[in-house]
Amino acid sequence: MIPSGLWIGLFGALGWITILTHALMCPAARIWPPKHRAGPAAEAVTVMWSWGLTICIYVGLVRLGAEDGTVLDLPNPLRWIGGGALALIGSALHSWGTAALGLKATCGFCPDAAPCDTGPYRHIRHPQYLGQGLSFLGLALISGGDRVWIVACLGCLALLFAANRESAHLRTAPQTAA
Repeated sequence: MIPSGLWIGLFGALGWITILTHALMCPAARIWPPKHRAGPAAEAVTVMWSWGLTICIYVGLVRLGAEDGTVLDLPNPLRWIGGGALALIGSALHSWGTAALGLKATCGFCPDAAPCDTGPYRHIRHPQYLGQGLSFLGLALISGGDRVWIVACLGCLALLFAANRESAHLRTAPQTAA
């Protein structure tokens, strides 16, 4: 029987990868990053699916870690201190990026604005994605499970793919000073 945490995490990660693949294959549809000024209803839908899929990855990681138990026999200091540090640093970096960019812009809605260059964006191109990736890896390390790494790695792959799509969009989109 496949654990529910694995299903939930795979749904989130593969959902993101599917949407990003569609964005790559059909750029005119502009699913990600979303079209600016799409209207409140379209923005609400984008917020729900984008954060919903991301939350599925996190829930899948935590639930799968609880379902699988510690099967990798990793030393506790590595799991709890190393994994905890990765998860906390990742969460702090993601939160700092969200604060610098603004909550609405985290879902791609920043009409005609120049790329952000404040906060962590002064140093890192995609601090939110890097932070989430560190959090995914930290949670996988804390869990000590083996299958949790499937979800964590697919989640990181989706983050890399999203960063790539956004960078490509920023290179071609007309921009004005914020």
